[in-house]
Amino acid sequence: MGSESNEKSKLEQSFENGADAFGRALADLTYEEYAHFLISLGHAEATKTVYH
Repeated sequence: MGSESNEKSKLEQSFENGADAFGRALADLTYEEYAHFLISLGHAEATKTVYH
């Protein structure tokens, strides 16, 4: 069980590092790049197929 705890810790750390890098990348965007990112994100959400 101890190794499972270490695995989770590594996974959480990896996620936090990725989220931090993503945040820094967003902070480096120009206004136009950020606007394009938001539009693209909205478009991806609007066209997502929902399966029941």
